[in-house]
Amino acid sequence: MFHNSKTKGHGSIRKNKVYGTIGILTLGTIAILSAHQGVAADEVKATKPTTPAPVAEASDTSLAAQSKAAATEAASSSTAAITTAKAETTAPAGAISTADTTTASATTTTESAATQPATAPVASTTPAATTATPETTPAPATTAKAEATTPAPAGAVSTSDPVATPVDRTEGSKVTVENQKLKDAISEANGYNIDVKQNQNDNIGTANNQVESDAKKDLANTLEETQATRIKTGVDAYKRDLKKAQANTGTPGYLSEVVSQGLKFEREPNAKLSITGTTEFGQKDMNNMSYEEYVKSGGTFANNPIPAFTTRLSAGGSRFVIPKIKSGQTITATYTGLQNSKYNGVSISKVTYEVTNLNPKTGIVGFAEKDPTRGIYTFYDINVPSRYKVVARFYDADGNVINFKKDNPAILALTSLTKTEPKTGKLAGLKHEESITDYNFRPVKITGSLVEKQTDGRLAANIVTDGIKDDYDDPNFYKMGIAGVAESGDSISFVMQRTTQWDRGYWLAITSKLPSRFTLVKPDLEYNLVEYNLAGNVLLDNYIQGTTTKLTNTQTVKNLRELLLVKTTQQHTKTESQQRMARSINMCHQLIIQQVKLN
Repeated sequence: MFHNSKTKGHGSIRKNKVYGTIGILTLGTIAILSAHQGVAADEVKATKPTTPAPVAEASDTSLAAQSKAAATEAASSSTAAITTAKAETTAPAGAISTADTTTASATTTTESAATQPATAPVASTTPAATTATPETTPAPATTAKAEATTPAPAGAVSTSDPVATPVDRTEGSKVTVENQKLKDAISEANGYNIDVKQNQNDNIGTANNQVESDAKKDLANTLEETQATRIKTGVDAYKRDLKKAQANTGTPGYLSEVVSQGLKFEREPNAKLSITGTTEFGQKDMNNMSYEEYVKSGGTFANNPIPAFTTRLSAGGSRFVIPKIKSGQTITATYTGLQNSKYNGVSISKVTYEVTNLNPKTGIVGFAEKDPTRGIYTFYDINVPSRYKVVARFYDADGNVINFKKDNPAILALTSLTKTEPKTGKLAGLKHEESITDYNFRPVKITGSLVEKQTDGRLAANIVTDGIKDDYDDPNFYKMGIAGVAESGDSISFVMQRTTQWDRGYWLAITSKLPSRFTLVKPDLEYNLVEYNLAGNVLLDNYIQGTTTKLTNTQTVKNLRELLLVKTTQQHTKTESQQRMARSINMCHQLIIQQVKLN
């Protein structure tokens, strides 16, 4: 830390300000040398100031800060060396004119070009007098032509732009690491049509020098290799499952072809139901009844969507809201707040069921009170076909409808498609069949199931299912099911069709939980690249700018002397003013030597 202004005037520069003093001497000398091209121009054209090159400021102990703080104490020894001679020669195009820094009036209106750009360029058309004073000397300015056509010699330092303007240290480039092992793992996953989601880059901070940069690069590679291992583990597990699925396409209870499941829609007990398209909801529980039978038994409808219907058949038992639905009417059930469902790694937050009555008369439809995977009930007359169209759509967390893909489709489990024909009792000889028609998905048979595509296109059992228990946990339950594979589009649609002589109700679960003994599922994989910042050029005391090499006192003097020598070698002629400048350079060099010795 350097002392405040109260320490000024004590007659010496303290040891910890040595590099600040060196800085101000060097900057002053550079300003003089930059003026060698024309210190007494008859005419100086003012142009717009150039934009300062941003340089990050390390701390209050940086060269720029110490130079400014030590300016007052160093003025008695430095300003004499950097005062420009009065104009004697004609300035070439693009010359830089510097004001006399020894007068009060000049120092109160301008600052060194090394620390502040010109804010009020002044164009002068009057030749300068041979005894110019600060009041008549034009403000420092440069011409655009000189900047554009006069390249700086190697090692030279330009004073036309500020070199100590502080900027945010975060200004600088970013380095994004792409580890080869991670790239290979992602490539292998993609080869199996497994999507690997890329998340936002993980930024691990700023590297201020090469050592820190190397360390952050090593850390980034370690983090990405860890992700590569996780991805490879998931892919290896999928490869094992794929072989199992391929080997068992002919085994009862397995899908008859290899298809991976991209949909996870099995249980949502905390979903919230809302219904639109009707205001008439059944207020009384019932057995499976038609609309007419329900009304005749005392059932009423009101604008009060309560779960009046209770059943033990719907996947273990649940309650259903039962609105009446007129012929041609569409009612939409919306379930929000889904927590467990996904498609292809994307969370599903909402699902909607649109149900349309395709029958000629009014019927009743039932929606599960909370869990949408419990499915849909439909009720209609017996001895006539019952047909209700269902359209299901799934939405992501942003409310966007989800589109299905062929390489990772959504598979809907179509289960409990019963076909009965009792041989005894009061129902003996009466037939009942539940089927799916007019669907927009591709049906895939479960090996050993009684349900398959019939000649008219409907999905139904070939023979009666009387001997199979209508229970998901029953080992033979898969025999009443089939898989519906949705490979495109943003909806799954079908018609629930029932032909019966005795049962007025038809329940269909809507779930991804296939009744097959094995389901091939692709893993949910994701990754993020790792990046870090590189700080901008930082002026650090005692350090070579842009490197991490610390200078010794001897190296500091040597580098500064070389800088001065570069400037002097640019002189091609020796005028009287240039000789004075050479003497000033030598004085500055001697002062530098003295300050280093004091340190």
